[in-house]
Amino acid sequence: MNLARHIHIMDDDKSTVEIVGLILGASGYNVTSENDGDMKFLQEDPLPDIIILDNNLGLDDGANVCKKLKAHKKTAHIPVILISALQGIDEIACSAGANTFLAKPFSMQQLLEAIERVQ
Repeated sequence: MNLARHIHIMDDDKSTVEIVGLILGASGYNVTSENDGDMKFLQEDPLPDIIILDNNLGLDDGANVCKKLKAHKKTAHIPVILISALQGIDEIACSAGANTFLAKPFSMQQLLEAIERVQ
């Protein structure tokens, strides 16, 4: 059973957003997205239950966005899954305060398992 219902994807690669969004939608999640790190979703209600955050964003890098999310009272409680093809993503995720990470490329099964872990 999916405890988290609303997942927000932040990734500058529109094809990644589209594919991940389709898979998560088919798995019963409500998915929203943005292609940069300006955190427009903070203006929406309700906030997402989980954030999937790419480390390579247009305006900012995901590690900085994650630090901002974890420092913001309104979003500190939201689990963040940091994704990246960079070597050392495990260390980057840990220093940014992400709840977990996935190295690209990853399978949809790995993503679904990561979502289950952070709920």
